[in-house]
Amino acid sequence: MKDNDKHLPWFLRKTPFFIIAACFPPLAYTLVLLFWKRMDNETKEHNFLFASLFLFVYSITWMPRTLLHITIAVGIYIFLLAVTFAALSRKMKK
Repeated sequence: MKDNDKHLPWFLRKTPFFIIAACFPPLAYTLVLLFWKRMDNETKEHNFLFASLFLFVYSITWMPRTLLHITIAVGIYIFLLAVTFAALSRKMKK
């Protein structure tokens, strides 16, 4: 991951990306998807995980407060993240 840090923009390095992910989760998630091909596997995993977790916490605050709605929304969210990650991983193997 250290070798690839030289080729990444400053905002995708560890500390700046963590701050961006904590303050602006949708932006961090968008940055991960936009720069997906330029990152190595370890960086992809870490940035995708941080962006996903912060986006999840961010989106929980906008969800309705009933348990059924939250459960359905979280299930759909996890499914979409898994499909996105699997598709991007499969695309990179080609």
